[in-house]
Amino acid sequence: MPRTLLLLVLFIALVVELALTGGAFFAPAFTLTQFGVKYGPETKFLTYIVGWLLLFVSLAALVAFGQVWQRRPSYATWCYVLGLWWIGIGIGIYYTFGKPDNLLLDSVKGLLIVLLTWYCQRTRMMIRATSHKVVYWRLIGSLLTASALCPLLTCTRCQLFRSSRALAGHWPARRC
Repeated sequence: MPRTLLLLVLFIALVVELALTGGAFFAPAFTLTQFGVKYGPETKFLTYIVGWLLLFVSLAALVAFGQVWQRRPSYATWCYVLGLWWIGIGIGIYYTFGKPDNLLLDSVKGLLIVLLTWYCQRTRMMIRATSHKVVYWRLIGSLLTASALCPLLTCTRCQLFRSSRALAGHWPARRC
């Protein structure tokens, strides 16, 4: 469930960033007026630079979305970078220009990405730790119950270990 929510938030962020990128390149006057900036010869270069910056962030969001989709271990780095980027942008725009809509849009989006990534990693680590414990106990069980090692151990130890593992449902109990 947290992975699905992370994919959803990344997809929405990607669509918004691509829309802003397209607006910066193909409709710069309209895009700048939405942010309260008058389009003119002085802001033409700035719009071009902002468009490329937005394209870079869109590509980073696309890579993060792809990494999460493919369940690659490096997804967390991309998600943390994007999340912290958007938190910083939202807080910076709010404190510099006093626009609370950017604080809500960018910072909440970034915070959601950071928290969902952390939660996905936490559950992944718990699953990994659990699976390592199972592998560890199976290895010990196979070493203790191997027919070559049984004469080296006392039969009561071997039988007790086997019976406890059989009760847990891992393999049937048998005697040396």
